[in-house]
Amino acid sequence: MVKRIAVVIPFAAMLTDVASWFITKATPSFAYVVVISGTLMGLSMSFQILLSIYQMWFYPKENDNAHL
Repeated sequence: MVKRIAVVIPFAAMLTDVASWFITKATPSFAYVVVISGTLMGLSMSFQILLSIYQMWFYPKENDNAHL
């Protein structure tokens, strides 16, 4: 479940970020959404990177002889 959320949030944040650029032209107060969605995108990408590093380097390995 966490992995699914970690995949969906960056795409939703990117879509919101790009859409808010155009909406900000009509409504300047929408600029806060640009900042919030950019922050959310950065945090979720950082989470994905750190999760991948954890799984590659620190995740406990299974017994290599189990499949023999």
